[in-house]
Amino acid sequence: MQATATTTSTPGADQTSHQSITFSAGQIPHELQGLKRWVLWRYEWSHDHKPSKVPYQPNGAKTRANYPNTWHDFATCVQAAISDGYSGVAFALGDGYADVDLDGCRDPVKGQVQAWAQRIIEQLRSYTEVSVSGKGVHIICGGTLPPGRRRKEAIELYDAARFFIVTGYRLTNYPIRDCSRELAELHQQLFGATPEPAPPPPRQDAADSNGQLPAWKAQVLIRLAYCVLSSDGYAKFRRLWRGN
Repeated sequence: MQATATTTSTPGADQTSHQSITFSAGQIPHELQGLKRWVLWRYEWSHDHKPSKVPYQPNGAKTRANYPNTWHDFATCVQAAISDGYSGVAFALGDGYADVDLDGCRDPVKGQVQAWAQRIIEQLRSYTEVSVSGKGVHIICGGTLPPGRRRKEAIELYDAARFFIVTGYRLTNYPIRDCSRELAELHQQLFGATPEPAPPPPRQDAADSNGQLPAWKAQVLIRLAYCVLSSDGYAKFRRLWRGN
Protein backbone atom coordinates (compact mmCIF):
# COMPACT_ATOMS: atom_id res chain seq x y z
CA MET A 1 0.00 0.00 0.00
CA GLN A 2 2.66 2.46 -1.07
CA ALA A 3 2.63 5.07 -3.81
CA THR A 4 6.01 6.27 -5.00
CA ALA A 5 7.28 9.68 -6.04
CA THR A 6 6.64 10.28 -9.70
CA THR A 7 5.90 12.96 -12.29
CA THR A 8 2.24 13.63 -12.97
CA SER A 9 0.24 16.08 -15.00
CA THR A 10 -1.53 18.68 -12.88
CA PRO A 11 -3.58 21.68 -13.94
CA GLY A 12 -1.98 25.10 -13.98
CA ALA A 13 -3.15 28.59 -14.73
CA ASP A 14 -1.66 28.36 -18.20
CA GLN A 15 -3.26 24.91 -18.75
CA THR A 16 0.14 23.28 -19.07
CA SER A 17 1.66 20.38 -17.19
CA HIS A 18 4.42 20.60 -14.60
CA GLN A 19 6.30 18.26 -12.31
CA SER A 20 4.41 17.16 -9.24
CA ILE A 21 5.37 14.88 -6.35
CA THR A 22 2.90 12.16 -5.42
CA PHE A 23 2.98 10.65 -1.96
CA SER A 24 5.19 7.85 -0.69
CA ALA A 25 3.11 6.31 2.08
CA GLY A 26 5.89 4.24 3.60
CA GLN A 27 8.07 7.29 4.24
CA ILE A 28 5.45 9.30 6.13
CA PRO A 29 6.27 9.32 9.88
CA HIS A 30 4.55 6.56 11.84
CA GLU A 31 3.63 9.12 14.49
CA LEU A 32 1.37 10.82 11.96
CA GLN A 33 0.15 7.56 10.47
CA GLY A 34 -1.24 6.52 13.85
CA LEU A 35 -3.54 9.53 14.12
CA LYS A 36 -7.11 9.82 12.83
CA ARG A 37 -6.52 13.18 11.16
CA TRP A 38 -6.34 12.23 7.47
CA VAL A 39 -8.27 13.14 4.35
CA LEU A 40 -7.79 12.85 0.59
CA TRP A 41 -7.25 15.63 -1.93
CA ARG A 42 -7.19 16.27 -5.66
CA TYR A 43 -6.76 19.17 -8.05
CA GLU A 44 -9.88 20.92 -9.27
CA TRP A 45 -10.56 24.20 -11.02
CA SER A 46 -11.81 26.93 -8.70
CA HIS A 47 -14.42 29.56 -9.57
CA ASP A 48 -11.64 32.01 -10.51
CA HIS A 49 -10.19 29.51 -13.01
CA LYS A 50 -7.20 28.54 -10.89
CA PRO A 51 -6.20 25.02 -9.80
CA SER A 52 -7.25 24.30 -6.24
CA LYS A 53 -6.37 21.42 -3.90
CA VAL A 54 -9.77 20.20 -2.73
CA PRO A 55 -10.02 17.91 0.35
CA TYR A 56 -12.28 14.84 0.30
CA GLN A 57 -13.39 11.99 2.50
CA PRO A 58 -12.96 8.38 1.36
CA ASN A 59 -16.72 8.23 0.67
CA GLY A 60 -16.35 10.96 -1.96
CA ALA A 61 -17.83 13.80 0.10
CA LYS A 62 -15.88 17.01 0.51
CA THR A 63 -14.50 18.00 3.91
CA ARG A 64 -12.96 20.92 5.78
CA ALA A 65 -10.17 21.36 8.30
CA ASN A 66 -12.64 22.33 11.04
CA TYR A 67 -14.82 19.22 10.60
CA PRO A 68 -12.93 16.60 12.67
CA ASN A 69 -15.80 14.11 12.42
CA THR A 70 -14.97 13.81 8.69
CA TRP A 71 -11.31 12.89 9.21
CA HIS A 72 -10.22 9.27 8.84
CA ASP A 73 -7.38 6.94 9.63
CA PHE A 74 -4.27 6.86 7.48
CA ALA A 75 -4.69 3.38 5.96
CA THR A 76 -8.24 4.09 4.79
CA CYS A 77 -7.20 7.30 3.06
CA VAL A 78 -4.14 5.77 1.42
CA GLN A 79 -6.19 2.88 0.06
CA ALA A 80 -8.82 5.26 -1.29
CA ALA A 81 -6.14 7.46 -2.87
CA ILE A 82 -4.70 4.51 -4.73
CA SER A 83 -7.96 2.85 -5.77
CA ASP A 84 -10.11 5.91 -6.50
CA GLY A 85 -7.68 8.15 -8.33
CA TYR A 86 -7.15 10.93 -5.81
CA SER A 87 -3.96 12.98 -5.95
CA GLY A 88 -2.84 12.04 -2.44
CA VAL A 89 -3.47 12.42 1.26
CA ALA A 90 -3.47 15.39 3.64
CA PHE A 91 -3.11 15.78 7.41
CA ALA A 92 -5.19 18.07 9.64
CA LEU A 93 -3.02 20.38 11.72
CA GLY A 94 -3.83 21.05 15.35
CA ASP A 95 -3.67 19.32 18.73
CA GLY A 96 0.05 20.05 19.00
CA TYR A 97 1.08 19.68 15.34
CA ALA A 98 2.30 22.66 13.30
CA ASP A 99 3.54 23.14 9.75
CA VAL A 100 6.12 25.57 8.38
CA ASP A 101 5.65 26.00 4.64
CA LEU A 102 8.57 27.38 2.60
CA ASP A 103 7.45 28.19 -0.93
CA GLY A 104 9.62 28.40 -4.04
CA CYS A 105 12.83 27.51 -2.23
CA ARG A 106 13.80 24.30 -4.07
CA ASP A 107 14.98 23.58 -7.60
CA PRO A 108 12.66 20.72 -8.70
CA VAL A 109 15.25 19.41 -11.17
CA LYS A 110 18.53 19.70 -9.25
CA GLY A 111 16.95 19.31 -5.82
CA GLN A 112 18.91 22.23 -4.37
CA VAL A 113 17.33 24.16 -1.49
CA GLN A 114 18.01 27.86 -1.18
CA ALA A 115 20.16 29.02 1.72
CA TRP A 116 17.41 30.96 3.54
CA ALA A 117 15.18 27.88 3.61
CA GLN A 118 18.03 25.61 4.65
CA ARG A 119 18.66 27.86 7.67
CA ILE A 120 15.05 27.44 8.79
CA ILE A 121 15.26 23.66 8.28
CA GLU A 122 18.32 23.51 10.53
CA GLN A 123 16.74 25.88 13.04
CA LEU A 124 13.75 23.57 13.53
CA ARG A 125 15.40 20.16 12.96
CA SER A 126 12.06 18.36 12.62
CA TYR A 127 10.56 16.14 9.91
CA THR A 128 11.07 17.88 6.55
CA GLU A 129 9.70 16.88 3.14
CA VAL A 130 9.36 18.22 -0.40
CA SER A 131 6.02 19.84 -1.17
CA VAL A 132 3.71 18.41 -3.82
CA SER A 133 4.90 20.97 -6.40
CA GLY A 134 8.52 19.90 -5.93
CA LYS A 135 9.43 23.57 -5.52
CA GLY A 136 8.75 24.01 -1.82
CA VAL A 137 9.44 22.45 1.55
CA HIS A 138 7.21 21.52 4.50
CA ILE A 139 8.55 21.17 8.05
CA ILE A 140 6.23 19.27 10.39
CA CYS A 141 6.75 20.05 14.07
CA GLY A 142 5.28 19.32 17.42
CA GLY A 143 4.22 22.44 19.30
CA THR A 144 2.08 25.52 18.84
CA LEU A 145 2.60 28.99 17.42
CA PRO A 146 2.34 32.34 19.19
CA PRO A 147 -0.70 34.45 18.31
CA GLY A 148 -0.36 36.86 15.44
CA ARG A 149 0.43 36.78 11.76
CA ARG A 150 0.89 33.56 9.82
CA ARG A 151 2.42 34.56 6.50
CA LYS A 152 5.33 36.64 5.27
CA GLU A 153 6.39 36.47 1.63
CA ALA A 154 7.33 32.83 0.89
CA ILE A 155 6.95 31.60 4.49
CA GLU A 156 3.72 30.38 6.10
CA LEU A 157 3.23 28.98 9.59
CA TYR A 158 0.09 27.19 10.76
CA ASP A 159 -0.92 25.07 13.74
CA ALA A 160 -4.71 24.77 13.36
CA ALA A 161 -7.65 24.85 10.94
CA ARG A 162 -5.52 23.78 7.98
CA PHE A 163 -4.73 20.64 6.02
CA PHE A 164 -1.24 20.14 4.69
CA ILE A 165 -0.57 17.76 1.83
CA VAL A 166 1.89 15.06 2.87
CA THR A 167 4.22 13.57 0.25
CA GLY A 168 6.61 11.47 2.32
CA TYR A 169 9.39 12.74 0.04
CA ARG A 170 11.87 13.26 2.86
CA LEU A 171 14.60 15.89 2.74
CA THR A 172 16.11 15.05 6.13
CA ASN A 173 16.19 12.20 8.62
CA TYR A 174 14.91 14.38 11.44
CA PRO A 175 11.99 12.90 13.41
CA ILE A 176 9.02 15.00 14.42
CA ARG A 177 9.95 16.81 17.61
CA ASP A 178 8.53 19.51 19.86
CA CYS A 179 9.63 22.84 18.40
CA SER A 180 7.56 25.23 20.51
CA ARG A 181 10.58 27.29 21.49
CA GLU A 182 12.03 27.33 17.97
CA LEU A 183 8.63 28.17 16.46
CA ALA A 184 8.34 31.14 18.83
CA GLU A 185 11.82 32.29 17.84
CA LEU A 186 11.05 31.95 14.13
CA HIS A 187 7.76 33.79 14.56
CA GLN A 188 9.55 36.66 16.29
CA GLN A 189 12.24 36.76 13.59
CA LEU A 190 9.57 37.05 10.90
CA PHE A 191 6.98 39.28 12.53
CA GLY A 192 8.61 40.88 15.54
CA ALA A 193 7.75 40.42 19.18
CA THR A 194 4.18 39.42 19.93
CA PRO A 195 2.56 42.45 21.58
CA GLU A 196 1.52 42.01 25.17
CA PRO A 197 -2.24 42.13 25.68
CA ALA A 198 -3.47 45.51 26.87
CA PRO A 199 -4.00 45.63 30.64
CA PRO A 200 -7.62 45.81 31.76
CA PRO A 201 -8.87 49.29 32.65
CA PRO A 202 -8.71 50.21 36.35
CA ARG A 203 -11.67 48.88 38.27
CA GLN A 204 -14.16 51.57 39.13
CA ASP A 205 -15.88 50.71 42.39
CA ALA A 206 -19.50 51.68 42.88
CA ALA A 207 -18.61 53.56 46.07
CA ASP A 208 -15.88 56.14 46.67
CA SER A 209 -13.09 55.85 49.24
CA ASN A 210 -15.51 56.89 52.02
CA GLY A 211 -17.98 54.19 51.14
CA GLN A 212 -20.41 56.73 49.71
CA LEU A 213 -21.98 56.42 46.27
CA PRO A 214 -20.86 59.37 44.06
CA ALA A 215 -23.68 61.87 43.60
CA TRP A 216 -23.88 61.48 39.83
CA LYS A 217 -24.22 57.71 40.15
CA ALA A 218 -26.95 58.12 42.76
CA GLN A 219 -28.86 60.41 40.42
CA VAL A 220 -28.57 57.87 37.60
CA LEU A 221 -29.94 55.11 39.82
CA ILE A 222 -32.81 57.30 40.98
CA ARG A 223 -33.76 58.18 37.39
CA LEU A 224 -33.60 54.51 36.42
CA ALA A 225 -35.87 53.65 39.32
CA TYR A 226 -38.40 56.26 38.22
CA CYS A 227 -38.34 54.91 34.66
CA VAL A 228 -38.48 51.16 35.10
CA LEU A 229 -40.27 50.43 38.35
CA SER A 230 -44.02 49.80 38.42
CA SER A 231 -46.19 51.95 40.65
CA ASP A 232 -46.03 49.31 43.36
CA GLY A 233 -42.29 48.97 42.91
CA TYR A 234 -41.87 52.74 43.01
CA ALA A 235 -43.64 52.91 46.36
CA LYS A 236 -41.26 50.31 47.75
CA PHE A 237 -38.29 52.16 46.34
CA ARG A 238 -39.49 55.46 47.90
CA ARG A 239 -39.78 53.83 51.32
CA LEU A 240 -36.33 52.34 50.92
CA TRP A 241 -34.86 55.68 49.83
CA ARG A 242 -36.34 57.30 52.97
CA GLY A 243 -34.56 54.74 55.14
CA ASN A 244 -37.48 52.41 55.83
